[in-house]
Amino acid sequence: MIKNRKKGFTLIEVIIAMLLISITVLIFSNVSYVGIKSSNTSEQKLNSLIIAQNELEKIKANKNTLSDLTDLQDFLKDEDYIYSTGVFHKNLKKIDEKYAGEVSEGINYDLKLTLSEKAEDLIDIKIEVKPQDNNSLKLGTTLYLGK
Repeated sequence: MIKNRKKGFTLIEVIIAMLLISITVLIFSNVSYVGIKSSNTSEQKLNSLIIAQNELEKIKANKNTLSDLTDLQDFLKDEDYIYSTGVFHKNLKKIDEKYAGEVSEGINYDLKLTLSEKAEDLIDIKIEVKPQDNNSLKLGTTLYLGK
């Protein structure tokens, strides 16, 4: 009896092998994409926090030159904030030199700063920093302007 067996793979075996390899590559690429996106989101949130803290610290550092809410509003205008309907706006398209090395470039950050007078010498300051493609981060503090 002569056996007529050929060595090699059949077409169906090759197609199944290619399908399994494609599915495996797809799964790993999806995991990598989710990891990279999560990393970018975390980086933008950290950058937003750095910007918000620096802006609040800049105001606190100059509180000795501020005597009332009007002085604080003038100070913010000098810091390139634009006043519109009760809110101060600032857009960081290019990261200022003071943030170089701390915040990655290439991302736009929108800043919104609101002021409200709680008492005669107490001003409530709230800042919201929103990266171009992420959720916003909000921080706040109360500033005492009394001498």
